Amino acid sequence: MPIWGCNDDDSLPEAVVEVKEGHNEDIVSVIDYDIKNDGTLIGSQLNNLVGQSYGKTLYFPAGTYNLTEPIVLPLEYTKNVNLIFDKNATVKSDVHLEALIKVGYSETYFTDVSHRRFSYIEGGILDCYNADNGILVNGRKQLVQIIHISAYTFLKVLELVERVARIQR
Repeated sequence: MPIWGCNDDDSLPEAVVEVKEGHNEDIVSVIDYDIKNDGTLIGSQLNNLVGQSYGKTLYFPAGTYNLTEPIVLPLEYTKNVNLIFDKNATVKSDVHLEALIKVGYSETYFTDVSHRRFSYIEGGILDCYNADNGILVNGRKQLVQIIHISAYTFLKVLELVERVARIQR
């Protein structure tokens, strides 16, 4: 299976192709639920969609998702929600956040540990300019897989470059 965004033909994962063609009910495109990908502020409606999508994967097509609160994924394994971002989907915030994505912070306990499932987050760009963390994972949530994500903060990179320049003088 080719790695998305890293192979020669730049093909999408099969699951994403299925949702684009309307064949996979377990994958939900967030823009079908009025989540804007044009840089417009996104509030609680995204976390409301997470709460309605237990056992499914949310797909974020290319665009800019400007959060006013972190995307919070459940701790409870029976309420697992996965995220797949298009490689050209950028998640950012114009307000200060502790993290853009928080995994395992919506409950304080497990009701059934026998249904352990991975939390899966793939793709996209996390612009952490106004966030302390790109992804924050609760230590009680095990089995979290994070792949092919770019995270950056221009300010922190600029500070590092300035520090290196001072050392070299």
